[in-house]
Amino acid sequence: MTSDLSQPTMSRKYKKIREKLQHEALSPSNKRKVLEGHLDKQLRSMAIVTSVAILPEDISELLNDDVSPSHPTFKKVQKKLTQIRDQEGIIEWVYIFKVCDNNTIRNIVGNEDFIIPPGGLYEGPPEMIKVAFEAMRGKAGVSPFYEDIYGEWKTSFAPLMDHNGKVLAIIGFDHSKSYIETELKKIETMLKRD
Repeated sequence: MTSDLSQPTMSRKYKKIREKLQHEALSPSNKRKVLEGHLDKQLRSMAIVTSVAILPEDISELLNDDVSPSHPTFKKVQKKLTQIRDQEGIIEWVYIFKVCDNNTIRNIVGNEDFIIPPGGLYEGPPEMIKVAFEAMRGKAGVSPFYEDIYGEWKTSFAPLMDHNGKVLAIIGFDHSKSYIETELKKIETMLKRD
């Protein structure tokens, strides 16, 4: 993700982070907060940019309860989600969810090996559900680290809207704890070099 940025852009970004680190108390927890905030911005941006690759008419069709995994639109969107995951190489899972009223989320479609079946409900931890609900209200975001039965994650969500700006569903990207830790170390190393 960061390798796609030009050197001058990277230098400006890292200069801003360095300046912020100098103004913050340099305790390890404050330093990590600044670095994680920078990474969260990147993950949020990726979710927003990627969300436009999903056609609203496909989402509207998939929200119809009688669409099965053998339906052509389901297969088309699933293939696109798998391509996004494979192309980025940093995403464990990418999926489209619909937020339900009872603090649960229903899977509409995910990449080809997504663990939750289509139509399956997911009752996530409150910190993740909060960010999902905000995305369903139109605000993209990134969850703090959380743990569920599948592992430890940080999830970025972006709304999927129709042509009138109505949120139809949300797209989610799960990033493993090991990926996040590796990226934070990379950012810290780059800051030391510049």
